[in-house]
Amino acid sequence: MKKTSSKNLKFKVNNGIVVAFAIIIVMLLNVVTVLTETKFPKLKADLTVNSVTKIGNETRQVLRNVDEGENDIELIYLTGTADAKERVAGILQQYDAYSERVTYKSVNYHTNPGFLSSYGINSDANVDGSVLVARKDKSKARIVAASDMEITYNNNTVFLLENLLTNAIGVVASDRQMTVCFTTGHGEIIESLQTNPVTGSEEQGGIMLINLIKSENIATYQYDISTGEIPESIDLVMIMSPKTDFTQKEIDTLDDYMLKGGNVAVALSSGVVLERLEGYLGTWGVKVNDDIISETDAQSRFDENGVYFYAHKTQSEAAKDIEGRILASYAKTLELTPTGDIEGEAILTSSSSANRMPFTDGSIDAQNVQQGQFNIGYVLEKPLNGSFETTSKLIVTSTESVWGITRDTVTNYDALIYYSLSEQSLGNADFVMNMLSYVFGEEIQSIYVPVKSQQVSMLTMSDAQAKVMSRMLGIVVPFMIILAGVVVWLKRRNK
Repeated sequence: MKKTSSKNLKFKVNNGIVVAFAIIIVMLLNVVTVLTETKFPKLKADLTVNSVTKIGNETRQVLRNVDEGENDIELIYLTGTADAKERVAGILQQYDAYSERVTYKSVNYHTNPGFLSSYGINSDANVDGSVLVARKDKSKARIVAASDMEITYNNNTVFLLENLLTNAIGVVASDRQMTVCFTTGHGEIIESLQTNPVTGSEEQGGIMLINLIKSENIATYQYDISTGEIPESIDLVMIMSPKTDFTQKEIDTLDDYMLKGGNVAVALSSGVVLERLEGYLGTWGVKVNDDIISETDAQSRFDENGVYFYAHKTQSEAAKDIEGRILASYAKTLELTPTGDIEGEAILTSSSSANRMPFTDGSIDAQNVQQGQFNIGYVLEKPLNGSFETTSKLIVTSTESVWGITRDTVTNYDALIYYSLSEQSLGNADFVMNMLSYVFGEEIQSIYVPVKSQQVSMLTMSDAQAKVMSRMLGIVVPFMIILAGVVVWLKRRNK
């Protein structure tokens, strides 16, 4: 009896030791994993669909360029009333790990009087959770606001942090600052208050377009050209879907600006006729028709009426690098007859099966509907002083939707246009980037970092993989368990 009790006690002690050892091993593995990700961010594992917790190749290339430059960059996580978010801190640590000239730290600026003002930022600003991107010598700085780091749309969270951080680094590291101004005073979408379909709040229209341009190392602001001449420091004037016409004085101001080498992008809206502005486009050879396109091609149409459709890019140098399908809506048709020494070419078209439906007295003229391929976007270039070494550039689109903005308030698709600039499967953001590159050329420090979204996806496997997994779980694993049990039983039986 004593011998049996002794064996039972020994068995229980051995089992307890094994269980305790297993628990310790699991805990150590967890500690090692956390420490490894903290100390060695490059080894961080990410099993999400879009790798939302790891920086991408585009960012790594930017960091390599920073290492070749002369400016040391600081990433300062501004904590205040709340602690640093682990996800944001994890991304910042990776920037530090991948670059010798980029360092990361967290600062509670509330307990450091004068900290913000030393970087030229309003010391009273509430920037809790934001990231300060600055040169180490404090000569140039930029804030990536916490509110801009992510948005939620239809239960899908879109992460903008990496895009904003990488481009902020580009801005701070660069000595060149490009500038874009949006015209105001004609009911442009950029100056009008609209309901943001993402947040549901009333805010300035075109905020996603503005943020996209800002994220590409370009300064933006609004300007009323009726107040005087357009400053030569402005690299691009954007006229985004005006509702009312320009005065002749404003047209003259616009022309004077372009004669000095300025650049202009114009986005028009269906159902709005602007005689003076369209007349000025006519001096460049662009004719704007009062009509609307209805797409009939099954691969191109988006809604049942074909008013929403995917625009086709041309082989133009300005458009050939656009990736993804460009969502367009309520587009007019454009025609081009270049005048003088102006050069121009189409960049966006409908399919060859689209219908052109003209308006007569505000109604569609069903008797004169035409089918074919129609142009909805052009780029044009005018030489200055008789030479193409210095030029003025003009971009014209017959719909504002390709720029990620819309006047549609009738259908349920208006939110899709807004969301198009952050949707990786669409080419609208790529279109905007290519148009900016067309204007600025090699001077632009444009860095296109795809935004990432939190998606639920299915882990799929082939039939062969499914068969192997089934046999492993249904035959091999149970057999190994039974075999292990038999071995243990035999050992105990022989004791």
